[in-house]
Amino acid sequence: MTLSFSTQINGKNTYFPEKILHSLEIQDSADKYQMAVIERADLNLSVYWNCYAKKHTIREDKANRWQPGVKIHFVIYNRSPKRYQFAPIKPVTLVQAIEIIYPEVLEEGEHPIVKVDGIKLMPNQIRRLAINDGFLSANEFFEYFNTPFTGKIIHWTNEKY
Repeated sequence: MTLSFSTQINGKNTYFPEKILHSLEIQDSADKYQMAVIERADLNLSVYWNCYAKKHTIREDKANRWQPGVKIHFVIYNRSPKRYQFAPIKPVTLVQAIEIIYPEVLEEGEHPIVKVDGIKLMPNQIRRLAINDGFLSANEFFEYFNTPFTGKIIHWTNEKY
């Protein structure tokens, strides 16, 4: 199934394709494929070599379509003439439930509550989740997820929370 990724959020580059390619464990001859993909998509090699890897994505999944084993087609510019699959097809390795809860009162410096598979994450785990989802910090993560949210973490690596 197609997983479409934004190349910009709020006018800033996400570098999601570079971060996703960085997360994929591709060996030997496939590395040539990966480099060709980066060059063809005009991706930023400097970011690719120096970024944290995006190891999963967070999505709503009301139809319950994302399950382990489902094939992921990593795409940018979906539903446009520029549609481009920027990575090899990979299977979903794990799906976890995620809930972001905003309390009525949020003290300065506090973050919303994040639960994965019903377990509340600690601040260091939230930071790890945010970085592994392609954000630079927990603050940036919560700027994007700025309202209560229920969905899934779709993994293509062995990461788990």
